[in-house]
Amino acid sequence: MAANYGAHEVMEVHEVLNTAIDGINNFQLYEPHVKDPELKRVLHKQLEFMNQEYNSMVQAIGQQGMGEAVPYRTPMNFSPSYG
Repeated sequence: MAANYGAHEVMEVHEVLNTAIDGINNFQLYEPHVKDPELKRVLHKQLEFMNQEYNSMVQAIGQQGMGEAVPYRTPMNFSPSYG
């Protein structure tokens, strides 16, 4: 069953996924500067976890059926009465 999401829900999902991507990018940016082998191991493990969680979120959203956005349209089958 395809779920219908409101604009606010789509924006919140976008914000969550964007924040996850920013975190992954930051960790990848720091990676070449890490010299301590223990810290490098922790960083790699955390990056692996973050990538897995991001992919899980995307998969969960995909299973819900984000689908195509349909704009709201008012019904046009009415006749106004004046006077």
